[in-house]
Amino acid sequence: MLHKRGIETKEPGGDMILRKLLCSTSCVVLISIQSTGLAQKENLISRSNASQVAANESSKPDWPVNIIVPRGVRPFMRTMLDRSPTFRHQWERIAVVRQLLIRVVVRTPSPNCGCRAFSVAEHYADGFIRITVYLLPPHVKDPELIAHEFEHALEQADGLNLKALVNVKGSGVYLSDEDYFETLRARRAGDAVSNEFFSHHVGK
Repeated sequence: MLHKRGIETKEPGGDMILRKLLCSTSCVVLISIQSTGLAQKENLISRSNASQVAANESSKPDWPVNIIVPRGVRPFMRTMLDRSPTFRHQWERIAVVRQLLIRVVVRTPSPNCGCRAFSVAEHYADGFIRITVYLLPPHVKDPELIAHEFEHALEQADGLNLKALVNVKGSGVYLSDEDYFETLRARRAGDAVSNEFFSHHVGK
């Protein structure tokens, strides 16, 4: 479920930025950056540091350079990869989208936050997408939430236009009430990974 809200703001030293807020128990914040000054500089810094940061994320060569995960979450994600073919497919798809950078962050929730996880997706004018996935304790090691957020990242990489698709019958994008988006695609991905993860666990 995704909450929608749109505002426009001026950033110091930058041009107009369109911000779309999509929020729920797992939510996405989209920032479309059309400026070329400060935003482009941050974009270049993000790209140049991506390989160096990711190189420290894992000693194994199969860890994608565009997926940055904190040390304490890495073993759990490796377990997800071992147990869930669906999560492996998400992982492999993200790994080959070189204009996409995902950073996973563990963050203490604020007292008024009803979210269990959320993502901030920054869209740059040249097509680069930087997504920060925030996992909020005690839901850090929840395979359904992680897969759900990763699928929303893939939706953004695929150019999914939620605002347009919500009016298309059978698109799998809908409003659950006046202020909330949801996609069947993300929900199904999360459910599939959770089922595979825990079925494997029970089987062992």
